[in-house]
Parts: sequence; C-alpha cells; structure tokens
Amino acid sequence: MKNTLAENMLRFGIKNLKESEVEKLQGLAEQSKQKPSNASAGLVVNDMQLAPGAPPVRFNSPTADKIVFNGTNDFDAQPATESDDCVIYRYSQDKYIAMGMIGTFDIDSVTINSPGFKAIVFRAIPPSGNDTGGAAVDKVMVSAKTPYFVIATMLKALEPNIGSVASEYLTNDPKGNALFIGIINMYKMLGQMTDFDINNEEQLLDLANRVGKSKTMNS
Repeated sequence: MKNTLAENMLRFGIKNLKESEVEKLQGLAEQSKQKPSNASAGLVVNDMQLAPGAPPVRFNSPTADKIVFNGTNDFDAQPATESDDCVIYRYSQDKYIAMGMIGTFDIDSVTINSPGFKAIVFRAIPPSGNDTGGAAVDKVMVSAKTPYFVIATMLKALEPNIGSVASEYLTNDPKGNALFIGIINMYKMLGQMTDFDINNEEQLLDLANRVGKSKTMNS
C-alpha cells in the first residue's frame, strides 16, 4: 500500500518536497513495479520447474509477497500463503500439494486472513493464448495437524479410485512411495514431524496401513 501511495504522489506531484524525499518516493515506486503484491501459484510453480516426484522444496516467489492458489485474475477471497510460508511437492504434470500457513487473500488490504497450518491440492494452469494462466484448487484444503488423515485426503484427491490398495500403493509403487515420503518430508521441513516420529520401515508401514484403513480411503 505504501508503494502505491508513492507512485500516486510522484504521478500527481507534491509541492515542497526535498530532493532526498523525491528520491525515496522514486525508490518505493520502483519497488512496487519490481515486486507485485501477489502472484498465481500456477505461474510460480511453472517458473520453479520442479520434477514430478522430486523432494519437496520451500514455496517462494522472487517476484511477489503473496502466492494465491486459486484463480487466474480475480484473487480476492481465494486460498493463499505468504511467500516462503509453505513447502511444495509436485505429484504429476499439473498437480501439486502445498503445506504450511494458508489463509484467505484479501485483495483490498493485500493481506492473508486467518492463516492456519493446512495442506492443499491444486492444479497449475499454464499460459495459453491471451490467458495468462493460473491455478485451480481441486476442492481439497484441510487442516494438516493429523498426518495420516492428510495423506489419505491428498491421495484420495490425486487418485480417486485407489481405494483398498492405498497402503500398498504408498509402500510398493514408485510414484506412490515418492508421494508418501514427500508428504512426510514436508512435515519435517515445517518442524511438525521429526526423525523420532518416523525413522524406520516399521513406522512407515504402520502409517501407510492407517491411511489404507481410514474412512477417507474407504468411503
């Protein structure tokens, strides 16, 4: 907001400003041009060029403070995060999981309301023709407090027909196992899980079995 004010002051002119004050306003205005207040999650991940199944990374944008998970142009009241407040995992060509402090973007105040520790599945929409691209949330955003529930919910969203073979998919299938380990590492990167919680094959198998037996996977 301050940078926008600086642009307007320079545009319409303010009398009796010192040269140093004018330079400061010019600097703020330039910052505003260089760093927009928000960016689409779809465009941010396109720039990151993550490989499907690769380890999760911090989700940050070099060009924006806020990252919005839904929409292409109208970002108001959409799920969003502060740059670097989430970690991200790429599951497939266009589907991603983000985990961290996620709230709702207020376009008027350029703030994120009611952020909480959540996980979200979203789809990246690449630019096409006159469309700038963006992202779409697949109606999946949940509190991330309970790992087995989050894994089950994310897996159900990504593979709707996985059903009773969920635990086998997470432990034996290369793509499923990469997802399983990826989500566990997301928790660890965010300080929500330690090697003490999950540090051997028995604990991994137990967690995978809890996912497979959950109501989410069997409904």
